Amino acid sequence: MSGGTRLEAGSVIVIEPGAAAEAAAASDDAVLLVFNPTAALPASSCAGGNVHILPADRVPRMVRLNERANVGAAIFADSACPTCELWLHESAFHDGDFNVDLHSHSEDEIIVVTAGEIVLGQRRYGRGTAIAVAKEAVYGFRTGREGLTFINFRPSHPTYRTADGTRVIDEQALYMGSLGRPPYLPVVMAGATV
Repeated sequence: MSGGTRLEAGSVIVIEPGAAAEAAAASDDAVLLVFNPTAALPASSCAGGNVHILPADRVPRMVRLNERANVGAAIFADSACPTCELWLHESAFHDGDFNVDLHSHSEDEIIVVTAGEIVLGQRRYGRGTAIAVAKEAVYGFRTGREGLTFINFRPSHPTYRTADGTRVIDEQALYMGSLGRPPYLPVVMAGATV
């Protein structure tokens, strides 16, 4: 619930440093994923102190992010907020047994599988699996037979780099250029009940 408004599955609440909020589950089977950067990261220069709410029906989403791949995307937090800098997106690989080549990112990341399977080496990991990947770690994966959907959290502005370093992509520019900024509900100040 957000100020008396029900937030459906796929909604996002961003609670910035210096802010507080409470959430109440409407059912016993509700799932809440909490992402929080570690204390080992450099302190943010952003002001913080706000709560941002993005209902599921307002999430910028595309079934196909580009014409070459059958990959969809959604953006929940774009690291361009003036008072916070986290990154949260969804990737949806519609094809089974799709290879994602070796690459790395400029930020630590947490991947949470929400549908299908991610295949790492010879092991398959399904819904609910969380994978931590250190920044600059080179990795690749394959989707399961039914494809793969995951949520990806990073503490700040990410870039993608191919393993051979020949291609570098500013992910913020890519996602915002295709999807735009997340249209949060009006900013809720610290101490809100959600």
